[in-house]
Amino acid sequence: MALRRFFVGLVSALVFCAGLSVATYAGPVIPPSDAGVWMYSWSAAEEAGAQLHLNTNIPTALTGADVAEIIGADMFHNSGFDGSGTVSSNIEAGHVWGGHETLTHVTSFTNHSDAYDNPHRHATQVGMMIGGRQTPGGGVHQEGISPETDLRSAAIATSDWDGSGGFTLTLGALAYALSSTESGFGTADVINASWGAPYPSGDHWTAQIPDALAYDNPGTTFVVAAGNEGPGTNTVLSPGSGYNNITVGALQNDGNNNYDAIAGFSSRGPQAYWDPVNGTIDAEDARRGAVDIVAPGNHLVSAHYEADNPGVTNLYASPLSGTSYSAPIVAGGVALMHDAARQMELPDAAHDARVIKANLLNAAWKPDGWTNNQTSHPNGYGGVTTNQALDFTYGAGALDLGRTYTQYLTGQTGIEGMDGGTTSEVIGWDFAEVELGGETDVVIDTPLAGGSEFRATLTWFRERNYIEEEETVSVLEAGFANLDLQVWDSEFSTLYAESLDTYTPVEHLVFDLPTTGLYGLRVVYEENIFGDIDSAEFGLAWWGEAGIMDDPPVHHPIPEPGALTLLAFGLVIVKRRRRR
Repeated sequence: MALRRFFVGLVSALVFCAGLSVATYAGPVIPPSDAGVWMYSWSAAEEAGAQLHLNTNIPTALTGADVAEIIGADMFHNSGFDGSGTVSSNIEAGHVWGGHETLTHVTSFTNHSDAYDNPHRHATQVGMMIGGRQTPGGGVHQEGISPETDLRSAAIATSDWDGSGGFTLTLGALAYALSSTESGFGTADVINASWGAPYPSGDHWTAQIPDALAYDNPGTTFVVAAGNEGPGTNTVLSPGSGYNNITVGALQNDGNNNYDAIAGFSSRGPQAYWDPVNGTIDAEDARRGAVDIVAPGNHLVSAHYEADNPGVTNLYASPLSGTSYSAPIVAGGVALMHDAARQMELPDAAHDARVIKANLLNAAWKPDGWTNNQTSHPNGYGGVTTNQALDFTYGAGALDLGRTYTQYLTGQTGIEGMDGGTTSEVIGWDFAEVELGGETDVVIDTPLAGGSEFRATLTWFRERNYIEEEETVSVLEAGFANLDLQVWDSEFSTLYAESLDTYTPVEHLVFDLPTTGLYGLRVVYEENIFGDIDSAEFGLAWWGEAGIMDDPPVHHPIPEPGALTLLAFGLVIVKRRRRR
C-alpha cells in the first residue's frame, strides 16, 4: 500500500488560539573554583521552586496537499525507507495521546515525578507529524513524515497546562526527559522539541543541558523549533538558541500550497552569543546564525486530543501554524535518514548528528532573498568569501528531502579514517577530525565543471559536557573551536572560496566554480573562541557537477598576507582575517 501523509490546506475546521506569556527567570550559576574551568551546576531541589514559563504556539487551521511530496520525502518512501528501526522522541509540555487512531503504536511515555503525565493536544499534533500511521481504510491525512518510526513521548510541564499561554517546568523535569533511557539522548535517533524559553544567547540551562547531552551523545540529532517571536532579530528561543542542534524556522503557505517564503512570526537572527570568557556579545556584533533550516509551518492538519472528550479518537485539528510544526517535519526527515543509513549499511558515522546536519543543510534549496553575504574573493580568482555562514532568516535554506536523499545516500558516504582523503565522487560527505593549528583536506579527483554551482557545508559541536550526580546537574563549558571552510584547487595552491563565520558552528558556501578542474576542500582550525580544547570532529558535505577538463587548469599561488597583488587595472591588498 502506498504511504500516505498528513495534509496542508486552506479549509478550516477546529480552531485554537492562545496568547503568549512569559516570565523572566535567571538560573543560579556557581562560578568556577579553578581558573580555566567553567562548571555550571544546579540543584534539582533548589530549582523545584523556581518555575520557568515557556512558550509554545497553539494551532489554528486544516487540509490540502501532501506535505511529504512538498518536501521531497517521497524519495525515501518510494525506496522503502519509512522510519523502520528508528526511535523518535517528542519531548515537550505534555504527552502524545496514544488513544488517537493514528498514534495507537505510541506506548512509551516518560516524565519526571515533578511533571504531569497527561496527554496534550499540542504534543499529539506534533507527534503525528513525526510518525503518525494510517488506519485501515483511512486517509492520506493520517501519516507523518516517518510513519514507521518507534515514536516515544516525554513530558516536561510541571503545571497542568490547557494550551492557553505558557507552561512551567523545572530543571529536574527537563534533565530527566532528555537523559532518559526510554526517550532521551543516547536512545533516540532524533529528538524533537517544539517549545521555547526567552533566552537568545544559549546561556541558560534550557540550552546548555541539551547542548551537553548532544555533545556527549552524537548519535542523537536534536531538532528544535526556532520560536514564533518574529519578525524581529535575536528572537530565536532556547533551546533553539543553543549550538548543537538543528533549529527550524517556518515557511508560509502562499494560499496555493507553495512554501517559498518565511512566515512573519518565525523567529530569526542575527543572534547574540555568550561564553564564560567573552561574556555576552550582542546580536549586532556576534552576527550568529541560530536558524539552521526552514520547513512548512502553517496551514497544516494533524491529530487532535480533546481533554473534555477523550473517547473521540478520530478528531483532527487545522489550520495549525507555528515553528512548533516545522520542527517535527524536519525531525521526521531525520528519522528517514537514519532508517536509510541502517538499511544500506552505511558506516556508523552516517548517524552522527554533525553528518546528518551537514547533509540536510547542504541539500536545502534557497528561497528568494536568501543570502549569507558572500562577496567576490579579493584574490581575484573568481571565488567568494563570507563572514556569515547562514542566512539569518532561512538558515541554509528550505528543507529538501529529495535532494537530501541524493546528497546523503549516493556518491561518497564517508572516507575511511578521520583524516579526510581523496574521493572521485562529486557529491558526498565525510566525518573527520582537525587538530588545533592544523587543517584537514578532502580532494575531489574528478573534474568539476566550470560555471556550475558548487556547495559545501561544515558542521561541528560546541564542547559542553553533561554531569549528573545525585540531585545535581552540571554542564562543563569546555570550549568552542573556531573552524573555517575553504575551497582550493586540488594542489592547494589556489584559494577560491572561504567561509569564515566566528560564532556559528556551521560554515557554508554556494557559488559557481570559475573554471573546470580538480578541487579540494580544506577545514582550518586556527584558534578557539574560548577554552583549552585541541581537536574538533566535524561533518562535511559537498555537491558539485562533473565536467570535462580539456587542458590542465592554471593554478595561482596565493600571495603572502599583506602583500600587494596586481589585479586587472588596480591594486588590491590581500590580508588575512583578524581573529579575536
